[in-house]
Amino acid sequence: MCIFSGVVLFLSHCASTPVRGAYNVAVQSMSVTQPQTDVERKVINKLDQIAANSPKQIDGCLVVVEQPYFAASGRLCRRIHFTYQGRSPSTEVRLACQNGSSRGVYVPDVFPRSASPKTKASSNP
Repeated sequence: MCIFSGVVLFLSHCASTPVRGAYNVAVQSMSVTQPQTDVERKVINKLDQIAANSPKQIDGCLVVVEQPYFAASGRLCRRIHFTYQGRSPSTEVRLACQNGSSRGVYVPDVFPRSASPKTKASSNP
């Protein structure tokens, strides 16, 4: 009886102890961020119409949308690369996922990767 009580106490303690890192990632991954530019706003509004890995010029910005994938949250997501032209070209990478409806929203990227996408043009030797 004493061993059984000790096991139950141990298991109940382990089950009730939150894993703070996993909790923070889960909460952060559910949050939504707003489009930062007009180009980001245009892309998110037409996300389902943009072909994967095909560079597209939108208002002087080169946009490459990666293949969709299912995130751990169960949402369908796509990584989007924005290369802004000008004096000092820069590439921003945003993550967009479908929310409860089929509408896309930007979300924090908890696993950021390189800013260089593999496009159809660059993947062919």
